[in-house]
Amino acid sequence: MKTVDELGREIWQQIAAATQKRDSAKIAILNALAQDVEKVKREVEKIERALSPPPDGKSVVLEVTEGALRQNYLSLTKIRLHNLLPTNEEEFLVETSVGLSFRTRVSDNGNWLAARGKTGQFYRKAQLRPDDKIIWKEIGPHKYYLGKLAN
Repeated sequence: MKTVDELGREIWQQIAAATQKRDSAKIAILNALAQDVEKVKREVEKIERALSPPPDGKSVVLEVTEGALRQNYLSLTKIRLHNLLPTNEEEFLVETSVGLSFRTRVSDNGNWLAARGKTGQFYRKAQLRPDDKIIWKEIGPHKYYLGKLAN
């Protein structure tokens, strides 16, 4: 079986050949296939990230509440107690176990992430339910990992 990268290279070679022949119908078909390969590549990367633990660093386990799921917020109280957030108002990067990455900052009230829409998106993609456990982990300067823990 060919790898995703091999399929991508093969498609692009065929696109180049079809372009030389000015075969627009074949180019359109191959372009759609190239887009499909890119989608598959992103899905494979998402699966690899979900299966691989984040790099070593400081972390804290949190329990998701029904209110957090309903209101799309991530309480930062326990995260702050473990000094796992920037102390200034700078933006930081959050990478998730479901392939979603986003830049955010601490909300004006200081108790949740400002990017509540992205937080809710993570909750939905991870299929989180009340009482599920998640991990918040520092993986670099101004860079954090947010993932669902297996029950």
